[in-house]
Amino acid sequence: MNENEVLEGTLERSGQEIEIDGVRNVTTELAIKNDLVIYKDNALVWGRFDLSKVELKIVNALIALINPLEPFKKQNEWNFTKADLEDLGVSSIGNLHRHIDEITTNLQSQIIRLPMKDKDGKQIDDGKSFEKVNLFYKSKWDDKKKIASFSFHPELEPYLINLKGHFTKYHLHHVQRMESQYGIRLYELLRSIYSLEKVKKGSFSISLPLSYDKLREVLELGDKYPRFSNFHTRVLQPAVDDLNTTDIDVKYSFPDRLTPKSTAKVKTIVFTITTKFGYHPTKTVKGSTIAVEDENEVRLSIKRQLNLFFTSSASDKLISNYGVTRCLSNMKLLADEDSATKINNAAGWLRKAIEEDYANSDLGINLVNLLKVSTETDIHKRRFLDEQLIPIWPSLESEEQRDFLQHRFDQGAVAVRFAQYYAASLSGNIPAPAVQVKTVNAKADRNAVNAELNNLLDTDWAFD
Repeated sequence: MNENEVLEGTLERSGQEIEIDGVRNVTTELAIKNDLVIYKDNALVWGRFDLSKVELKIVNALIALINPLEPFKKQNEWNFTKADLEDLGVSSIGNLHRHIDEITTNLQSQIIRLPMKDKDGKQIDDGKSFEKVNLFYKSKWDDKKKIASFSFHPELEPYLINLKGHFTKYHLHHVQRMESQYGIRLYELLRSIYSLEKVKKGSFSISLPLSYDKLREVLELGDKYPRFSNFHTRVLQPAVDDLNTTDIDVKYSFPDRLTPKSTAKVKTIVFTITTKFGYHPTKTVKGSTIAVEDENEVRLSIKRQLNLFFTSSASDKLISNYGVTRCLSNMKLLADEDSATKINNAAGWLRKAIEEDYANSDLGINLVNLLKVSTETDIHKRRFLDEQLIPIWPSLESEEQRDFLQHRFDQGAVAVRFAQYYAASLSGNIPAPAVQVKTVNAKADRNAVNAELNNLLDTDWAFD
């Protein structure tokens, strides 16, 4: 898989007002401290440029402030206060004025080498075709007000505004505290392939092979760290250490080296990525890991875990309606390894699990058993479960679900469906797999007129 194969959809308006995750009711002075979301065209993610850690954080924080549905001419410029800059580490070394002068000079002179695109918007990755664009066309520093202002180059607008497929979405807070510029870049690259849309659909772990030469190229290493051992210790391991503080757990391997002592040339690095959720936040105190007790910190952590599956406002509603403990316990249920491998619509399943509190009911316990591969040894029953029942499970009425969990294949509406399926299979007419239910509202699933409207409620651009 390469970066051209990712398609997350299209950013769209609906109605007069639209909520961009985490942006509503947030002032620019506070914006970089809030749960903002970054949207970038994949060509920009895979573009080649050489920025320091602080410069990368400034650029990403600025992109998080952009309304990706409004043209640049309506947004003009984006501002950072002194406090914002300090939070990003700009004044961590030396005088603020001197440092911001150096940074703005470098940012404004920075040229990004971008892959060319074909007429369908897919990247042309032939190693030769490219286009180059300046990052910013103007930057200002008001020393009296201690405010820095930035304006992106107009040529970057197609890579940040009104994106249509082949774009990457991630939450700003995951890269704000990283210690390595390579960690920030690697997180973006992996997230461009292992998208949040895949997580919502139930893909909680994935293996991604990346070309070692391509990775060096995108990171603009040039002649730096020519020996692989140096690249490993100075670039790869620090970057992965950073990634493991985010919403993913990352491991890597070198398939070209079959034994630990092998010195074979590395051509490919395989990253194994697992999404982290369903955990109580912890912190390290004097070398010991302890559970976080502050209610606001816990709530924020649980919300950020829910944000893997829902919009920011939807996560807030779930926490407000059902509480932090209930949301967490049902995320833990979803994270159960056996059930996770069998749930295709994870976002829809989790919403219903929280609403009906699967984690603290017989329904939830029995459902996990139902979803385990070992539940049924009969090949026809297993196939019926995988292909016919589980895809439509969220749309069934609670009475139908409980009836099946109590009586299984002995009686009830589901048992009748299985009998029909079994008869068709014996005659050689195996039914096609059921279409995955995309909403969790049973009535909406049965109402063709409202189906599209209800599907919209699970997108990233829904409004309250």
